[in-house]
Amino acid sequence: MAAIKIQSLEDVVEAYCRSLGYNGKNLEQAVAAINGHYLEKINAEDIITSLDNILLERIQEFFVDAQMKDFQKTAVFKAVFLSVGGADKWGNLLFEKGELPEELCRLLKKYKLEPVPEVKISCMPAQKVDVPSFSGLFHKFTHFFRKG
Repeated sequence: MAAIKIQSLEDVVEAYCRSLGYNGKNLEQAVAAINGHYLEKINAEDIITSLDNILLERIQEFFVDAQMKDFQKTAVFKAVFLSVGGADKWGNLLFEKGELPEELCRLLKKYKLEPVPEVKISCMPAQKVDVPSFSGLFHKFTHFFRKG
């Protein structure tokens, strides 16, 4: 098993950005944008949840009418962002204070997913099954052939 030694808050922020597909120069810019704009919103006790909440604030308008919990909204966003290569396309614009890129907004509206309703299990009492009588049917069938 690999051991991970976390040196600072910036290391966790960097790992979070890597999970969104950032690397190289884009990674440095995204970490700098988070540290520059959102450092006061990051709770040192639960950094990942703080970063998810920051992300949720940025995308909340696209999921206003969605019947999803917050963690589902961020998961859907991350899936769309990763699948289209958002880190390479838009760089650190995701973590800037301005509007999100128009193409990303269009994709979020296009790929709006809804979770399926919760499954409800109910018990159904056993019912008596009436077996049809084949004797009458057999009699009619043989009678037909006897008449010829």
